[in-house]
Amino acid sequence: MKSKAYSLQQFVEINDRFFNDPLIKSFFSMEDNKDLLEATIERGDQRSSEILDKRFQWFYLQVRMVHYTDKLARLYGKSYDQKKR
Repeated sequence: MKSKAYSLQQFVEINDRFFNDPLIKSFFSMEDNKDLLEATIERGDQRSSEILDKRFQWFYLQVRMVHYTDKLARLYGKSYDQKKR
């Protein structure tokens, strides 16, 4: 983190491209995650930063697993349909 203190709003504006990513928007739509980001940015709270990192890792793993399951189900359904024809 930079030593200069930013407000959350300033930080989001500076990193606009990052915060417009749909995955990031979804992650920060949860109020707890937004509060942790605010504590990290405005107060420089290292513990909040570590918790936020762990939560994002878990969130991203869940997103990848849902994507994998969806793809697997579609491919299985497609191959099953082809075998029955």
